[in-house]
Amino acid sequence: MMRCGGPNLEDVAVHLGLDCDRHDKHKWRNSDHIISISGPLFMDWLADQGGRGAVDLVMQVQGSEFKQAVEWLSRLDFSQRPAQVTSSAQGIEPEPRALEGV
Repeated sequence: MMRCGGPNLEDVAVHLGLDCDRHDKHKWRNSDHIISISGPLFMDWLADQGGRGAVDLVMQVQGSEFKQAVEWLSRLDFSQRPAQVTSSAQGIEPEPRALEGV
């Protein structure tokens, strides 16, 4: 979802392929980054670097320059989260299904 001033950093994290921590909904991770997000601010604990806003987050995770980060963000659709967001990452339990043949 877009907010005034840019996209929600959690949405950007999902598009970057980061996974939401099961125990801390403000923490996102992959093999190279453990990132805490608080509003427009983030902190990458493994790199010991923080930043503000979507462009900074993309630059941090992708190791890209400003122009490449802006171009990457401009190609994304923030109207909905990508499919890799699982129900457990959103804190939603899946609906139980009836067993077939029982």
